[in-house]
Amino acid sequence: PAKNEEEQVAKCLERLVGLEGLGHFKIISVDDRSSDSTLEKMKDAQVKHPELIHTLAIDSLPSGWLGKNQACWRGYEEGVKVLPSAKYLLFIDGDVKLFPSTVAESITWMKRKKIDFMTLLEHSEYEGAIEAAYLMMFGVFLVFFAARPWLLFQARGKNFMGNGAYLLMRRDAYEATGGHRTLKLEVVEDMRMGLLFRARGFSCRAAVGLDRIFRRWQPGFKGIFKGLLKNAFAGFDYSLLFVTLGLFIFPYIFLAPWLTLFSNYPVIGVVNIVLLGLCYFFAHKDSKLPFFTGFILSPLMCLAGSANLAASTYVILRDGGVRWRDTLYALKDLRAECLTLKKAFALRK
Repeated sequence: PAKNEEEQVAKCLERLVGLEGLGHFKIISVDDRSSDSTLEKMKDAQVKHPELIHTLAIDSLPSGWLGKNQACWRGYEEGVKVLPSAKYLLFIDGDVKLFPSTVAESITWMKRKKIDFMTLLEHSEYEGAIEAAYLMMFGVFLVFFAARPWLLFQARGKNFMGNGAYLLMRRDAYEATGGHRTLKLEVVEDMRMGLLFRARGFSCRAAVGLDRIFRRWQPGFKGIFKGLLKNAFAGFDYSLLFVTLGLFIFPYIFLAPWLTLFSNYPVIGVVNIVLLGLCYFFAHKDSKLPFFTGFILSPLMCLAGSANLAASTYVILRDGGVRWRDTLYALKDLRAECLTLKKAFALRK
């Protein structure tokens, strides 16, 4: 799916056309009410590759749906019409660039390990140290303190992960969970998709695909901050309690080790800084992000991240909902439909 991605969508589709090792596949490009030339770019690509690309234009948004989630669901419906024999579904954003063998390698791994759902972490393209450092801080938090993807192999575990840049799954598993139809009003639908599959007992995995998938999530630090205004509060289940805990946890992880250096226990501070440095190293050792710069700037990025979470909470409460792509989604509806950890794993029981 894509909305107002005229600068990136043609490149994304050309990369998809060039995928290798898949045999028979189809590309469903879904335009979600774009106001720029995204749809025209999609149609141009379809004219060049009519045997592979099918373009679907959405011109209205039904009540009770987020735009992207409905676009993904409509894309799935169209996909199984044009390729009824499809066994795997891949959802990616319109600004993602894939290496030709990425999907084939992923499916081979899924078959070998009997995996139902997998996600890849991309190589994050960036410009400037501040943008890179902000991305790195969230990477460390996600990998070591939130998702902990190395535990996904535990059948009864409750950790989960999903990255909207690359969500690959077995078709039968997607249909069994209800897929995006179950997540109609989820702002962070990629993580919730991981939670949905995990809670329903399907085998899930996450992998680092740094040389296989590329994307610049947002342009610059300001772009990331703005993007997280809609995501951050949603990621904490729209809960003021969870936000309050998050505003304590962020500084505890990223700021406290540095402050301890100037306390009466500098040795403890050194130990904590070494541990934090190891988290940065192992989270980003295979990436091209500037490890040392991100680590040194972590205290400032922590303050920025805390401000981002607080600002997201304030803006959504002030507006009474999440404003995304010119549409305001009511907070009461988002909270009612939010797939929390408790709701998700109640289904497992």
